[in-house]
Formats: sequence, C-alpha cells, structure tokens
Amino acid sequence: MRATRAAAALALALGLAPAAAAPPVPLTVYEGWHSMSNTDKLDWLLDTADWLQLRLDFEEMDADGDGTVTISEFFAAHEEFASPAELSKFYGACAEAAKEAGVVGCQFRPYCVARGAFDKHGTPYLSNELEMREIMMVEEMEDLIDGNVDNILGLKFDADGNIIDEL
Repeated sequence: MRATRAAAALALALGLAPAAAAPPVPLTVYEGWHSMSNTDKLDWLLDTADWLQLRLDFEEMDADGDGTVTISEFFAAHEEFASPAELSKFYGACAEAAKEAGVVGCQFRPYCVARGAFDKHGTPYLSNELEMREIMMVEEMEDLIDGNVDNILGLKFDADGNIIDEL
C-alpha cells in the first residue's frame, strides 16, 4: 500500500496523470504513422505506468542528473547484470534512437525506444516489445482505415476513432 501511494505521488510530481483507458487514436495519427519517428510513436505505444517505470529506471542510471546517460554511467549501473557486449548493443540502440530524434546522447526518450528491445539491465528480449505493440496498433489502424469491414461487432467509428454506433 505504501509503495502504491509513493508511486502515485511520484507520478503526480512528474506531471503524469493516473493511468486511464487510452483514448482512441485519431485518424490523422494513423495516416501519418509511417512518417513518425520512433520517439514520437512512444506517445501512442506507452501508457502512464510505462512512462513512470521508464523514468524511474532512467533516473537511476543518470548519476549526475543532467538528463543524459553517458556510457560510463550506463555500464556502472548495469555491469553486474549483463555482458559488456549486451550493454554495448543496448547503449548503441539508445544512441541510434537519439540520432533519429535529432538529439545527442542517451536521453530519456531515446532510452525508452531502446528499452523496447532490452530489459532494464541491458539483456536483450527475444522480440522487441515496442515493435509488437506497433504491430497491434497498425492492425487496429487498418481496421479503422478500411472502414472497419472486419469488425464482427458491427460498430461504426468517426474520423477520430470514437464509436458512433452502439449495439
């Protein structure tokens, strides 16, 4: 109970709203999905609990609190949990995401992109979690864009993805 209250207090302090049902994704997001950067896609792929946990994990590594995790900070935080080769791949994934986002170094959002393929300590997942979430979202997009013809419930949606025809 105490941990839950602490997490809620931290979420409020970080400006994160309590977890709620995800609003429907607007059609304009679906239409521009292919041109969005991976860091921009995070806004649609992660929920409040994900953001909170990722922020806590990131700040745990960022020893000097400057908002960028250096490779030495990264290795110091995780060297007992993963091999140097795994840690190098993880840090490289963060650096690649940073480059795509147009920022320098392993900052928070590029770190979140890298975490899709690695656990907190740098061990690679068997499959990229963010890619799996993206696949599910793309399938949802296709249903919405093609007029929802595969919808077995017969619901209709407006351009913003809101249900307009209830059963």
